Amino acid sequence: MRPKGNLVLIALSLPALGLIVLPLAGLFLNADIRQFASYVCCPQVVDALRLTLVTSAISAVLILITGTPLAYWLAQGEFRGKRFIDTLVDLPLVLPPAVAGVALLMTLGRVGFVGVHLAPRITLPFTTVAVIIAQTFVAGPFYIRQARVGFESVPRQLQMASLTMASCIGVECSPAVPVCQRRCHTALVGLCRRWQSDTSGPRRI
Repeated sequence: MRPKGNLVLIALSLPALGLIVLPLAGLFLNADIRQFASYVCCPQVVDALRLTLVTSAISAVLILITGTPLAYWLAQGEFRGKRFIDTLVDLPLVLPPAVAGVALLMTLGRVGFVGVHLAPRITLPFTTVAVIIAQTFVAGPFYIRQARVGFESVPRQLQMASLTMASCIGVECSPAVPVCQRRCHTALVGLCRRWQSDTSGPRRI
């Protein structure tokens, strides 16, 4: 790139960079660093961090186990209604947190069409299980979308070669998971960000 064009690109990038850096700088400049340790070590914060770590780990395992087969099916399968299922999977991504919380409450709450059959033996609202369900609901589609893109990126020739090898040695093997492993890991890491920003509404169930 020419130096003149590089300067123009830098000048056009400065507003977006400033919009990101300036609020972060204001946050750190006004933060009381000396009292940070006392805030973090208070019992309420410790309990909240413990709950977040435990529920996030369980939700990640559930999403990995249930989301990976669905992502592979959507990536490799050709069937009637695929676009409809695709839309359903992506729908939680565009729902506001409050709407997602209401949807879960109307489903699993004490008077929800599923929760009413569970009560009074099983009560989900305001429990750790409810947090795990909410995290899985709002973040699962994010992982499924990323994993599906990874499965779709596997070359067709590589898949055909794996099928040929499987028929020769009598053991079914698929190159999709090893090839998409990095993308799946990246998607799981991205779930943590979504849980922190999007589950304020669903956690109210």
